[in-house]
Amino acid sequence: MKRSMAKAIRGAAVLALLLLPAMAVAQVGLSLPPVQDDEVRGVRFGQFVWVPFLGIEGRYNSNVFRQDSREGRSEAGILTLRPGFSLGNPNYSWLHLTWDASVDVNFWFSDDPNVRKQGRVAAETGLRAEFFPKSVVGFYIADRFQRTSTPPNESSTQRYDRNFNHVGAGIQVRPGSALDFSLGYAYAFDLFDRFSEGDRSFHEVRLLALWKFFPKTLFLGDVDWRYQQWSTAQTGFRSGSMPLRAALGVRGFVTRQLALEVRAGYGQGFYREGSDVQTFIGKAALAWMPTPFTLVDFGYQRDFEDASFYGRWFTTDSLRLKVAQQFLRRVTLAGEFGWSYLSFPRVVPGTGDVPGYSSVTVSQEQRRDHALKARLEVGYSALRYLSLKVGYQMDGILTGFRMTGTTPGGAPLVDYGGWWVHQVFGEVQVLY
Repeated sequence: MKRSMAKAIRGAAVLALLLLPAMAVAQVGLSLPPVQDDEVRGVRFGQFVWVPFLGIEGRYNSNVFRQDSREGRSEAGILTLRPGFSLGNPNYSWLHLTWDASVDVNFWFSDDPNVRKQGRVAAETGLRAEFFPKSVVGFYIADRFQRTSTPPNESSTQRYDRNFNHVGAGIQVRPGSALDFSLGYAYAFDLFDRFSEGDRSFHEVRLLALWKFFPKTLFLGDVDWRYQQWSTAQTGFRSGSMPLRAALGVRGFVTRQLALEVRAGYGQGFYREGSDVQTFIGKAALAWMPTPFTLVDFGYQRDFEDASFYGRWFTTDSLRLKVAQQFLRRVTLAGEFGWSYLSFPRVVPGTGDVPGYSSVTVSQEQRRDHALKARLEVGYSALRYLSLKVGYQMDGILTGFRMTGTTPGGAPLVDYGGWWVHQVFGEVQVLY
């Protein structure tokens, strides 16, 4: 059966959805202190600190192709070599620079020969330079590139090798100690090596205004607009858009141990065809440190995103909880859980709408998914030159959605929307 393209309609959208629970992160100014070895790591030249590293990770994946239990599952062991570095100048004056980069070289071990043919190399790098960050007027440039290689949603040699780049620049104006305005422009592209249906690009303009009306509390206004285009638009599945988000909020400290952020606003997709999304968007986040080495981080967020390959868009309601504890400035134990409720617009696929199907019916005209993510990790900074990490991660989609139909040759096809993945991993990292 030729099912890979039909799977892409459902699976490629779900890949991004697993990241949604993590979007409700607090990010309000509280974090655990660095481990004690961080203070002496790195090569120092002038005000800059360069930290090279090499990681070796072993990982077990229970469901490489993210299949429902009724479709069969392929297990794998993965060995990853991960060289990289970070560069920065924490004690900056007229220039604040941060640069990080890493490369993953993956080796797959499995009884399924299609697993062993999955992507070998992934990479990520990010650079941000702020000029005159302590002056009344400053500006910045920033770029982030990611290359990922994701398996398809069935046992196949096909894979989704993706290249994403986001580059931008902006100006920052600080007319007084209490006011800060930032206006930025960015361009991004999302290109696949062998899956042109997923290619897209967008222009982005963002205005952010901050007013610090108390020493550690500020009022913010945030407006973000994009002009987005798909290389291959398809009625009912993906469409060009001009999404707009505007929100007002407050962020700051209630006490030294308690910080929060609350924002509320409006979002609209301005899609060029079909139903549009017009919705409330917002965020509520709370971080609490009952001791200097304990962090509790809870957040809720509502937003909307492009669905990419089914329904054009979806709204999300996400919750996230993270608890972290540090021991002796060397051992960090962290656990987190995320949940997102995903709501798609009404879609009734017609003949020829779904590649690989001559006829198709769906169990839900308005698809509803629950995306879940849980992670438990223990990190140990053994020496200045050595750190260790072990952990467990669970990802899954709970949904009653499925597509049923036949191929052009008359063979039956069933594509289930739900799946679970369990992973166990351990990493040894050598740093200088």
